[in-house]
Amino acid sequence: MPILWQQDSVQAKACLGKGQGKIGTMKYTAKLLVKGDPNKLFECLAPEDKDFDRSSFTINKTSDGLEFNIVANDAVAFRATLNSISQLLIVFESTVRK
Repeated sequence: MPILWQQDSVQAKACLGKGQGKIGTMKYTAKLLVKGDPNKLFECLAPEDKDFDRSSFTINKTSDGLEFNIVANDAVAFRATLNSISQLLIVFESTVRK
């Protein structure tokens, strides 16, 4: 186990021991703005799965792109949802450029 990871783990446990909160009570949210043709983006990305066991996201059109609103119950689910959205955008970009 890397030393820095061990140190971070010890610090997190010390923080939780001081009554800062309980694991599982946190919610993670983010708003991701993607600039581009909102109609084309929405048409390609809207049919994708948006609800998962521990996270979800919504897609809204804006005047100059899309807005993703992400909600997750834990950090792992949050990261997985961000990765899913990133992969969708990578596929979209690769098809538009060809």
